[in-house]
Amino acid sequence: MFRKAVVNEDDSIIANALERPDLRKRDMNEVWDQSVPVSHMSQPKLTRLKQLLYLRHITDGTLNRFNVRAVSSLDGLIFPRYTMMGPQVRPNGLKISDEIMPSGKLATFRNTFHGMSGYHLVRQADSEVVVTLNEADAMAIYQASSKLAIVLPETHAQPCGSNFFSLLSPFYLTSKIALSNFPKDSLQVNMTATIVSPKTSNNLRRELVNGVIRHGEVIAHKYVDTLPMLRDAVRSYVFGYDRQNVGLVQWKRFSLLNNYLKGFRLGELTLLTGPYGCGKKTFLCEYALDLCDQNVSTLWCGLEIPSAQTAATMVEQYARYRNEEASIDHLRVFYRVHNQTFVKMIEYHASAQDIQHVVIDNALLITEQGQKSVFAELKRLALAKHLHVTAVGHPRQVKRQLLERILLIIPSLRNLKTGAYDADNILRISTHMTKRQSYELEKYFQIWKNRNAGELLLGYVIEMHFDPLSKCHSLVERKRKSKHAFND
Repeated sequence: MFRKAVVNEDDSIIANALERPDLRKRDMNEVWDQSVPVSHMSQPKLTRLKQLLYLRHITDGTLNRFNVRAVSSLDGLIFPRYTMMGPQVRPNGLKISDEIMPSGKLATFRNTFHGMSGYHLVRQADSEVVVTLNEADAMAIYQASSKLAIVLPETHAQPCGSNFFSLLSPFYLTSKIALSNFPKDSLQVNMTATIVSPKTSNNLRRELVNGVIRHGEVIAHKYVDTLPMLRDAVRSYVFGYDRQNVGLVQWKRFSLLNNYLKGFRLGELTLLTGPYGCGKKTFLCEYALDLCDQNVSTLWCGLEIPSAQTAATMVEQYARYRNEEASIDHLRVFYRVHNQTFVKMIEYHASAQDIQHVVIDNALLITEQGQKSVFAELKRLALAKHLHVTAVGHPRQVKRQLLERILLIIPSLRNLKTGAYDADNILRISTHMTKRQSYELEKYFQIWKNRNAGELLLGYVIEMHFDPLSKCHSLVERKRKSKHAFND
């Protein structure tokens, strides 16, 4: 048995509460059986206790509804706590308050649930409830609005009777402290909470309590969006002026891509595919260099080609558009090689270097080392770190027998199919052998998936012209023929 000073949000001592969480069931039942109705207390002592507990406006009828009784010595009030519904159930815990005021020490509680005050008033027909932190608020709200009000227990344990909250929508909390102390795993997806701050409802007249509850701040579940919450996003999709649609930057070297991809956007995963020897990595160097030259910080992850060779290719491509000495020292491009914790390495450098664009020259090499969900991880990384991931995907070419090569390619193609599902954009370099005067290999740029812009290029529409001296590509649109994609 110990005494506890109850403190409100203003840190003022309200009264001395005698908490008995460790009483035996027999002793608690004995205290409850020996209690008497509050009408047996002297009026001066009852008035004094009501003032200390902020109950001066609470009628005796409301006290009786909450089964508040007086101790046998008539010098304190007993607030019962229940774990079951019904008017005839016995309390599972007791809170006793008297006039004794100690030095203000706060006693701690054991991690045990002893019920909630007012829980016995819950009925099957109730559809909403007000959750408070003390008995005074619960009884005041019940008396003024006739709404079901219960007291949230001080302990952080999971209430054994908290499953009934899943049947109550909405429910109200009289402070954000109540929301933080409420067990999160008992919240259901279809539930909403309304916060009514005591600071805004302090000293309000009785007839205004209903208005305070009615105009409370609605707190929806974190996994549920409402139409007002989506208003700005919907407006941007309808009118198409948001940066998420037009992109962070526009391509300069490949300005033709702006007509189809609408710009470079963060939070997306782009997959670049094509046959062997079509120049995917050479094109990707210039593709990333174009964005890097527009202050897009880039992290190049080399899994096959050494970083020095990649940087040398970028220097030659950069020199084509610069008359002065080619130097890419001022560009925000970082080179890293593969290690065992590939995705964690990207996450670290993305935070440390403020990376906006991550380039992976062959992501399928990661899947060959056991990381089967690498594309899903890269998609999660793009959304979590708000960056764009561009990855080359093709099976690694090895010098083995034909049967062994087929057995190696089949798992890689399966992983590439998984990456196609997670990717937002799929770009492909297609080759075609001409039958003109001399057999020449022509290259075409295709868009197989375009989740946000929605426009595909599946035919031989955009030609890719390659300059071997500068190692640069140029895109030329041969004819206008496009299809619209289905957004998944």
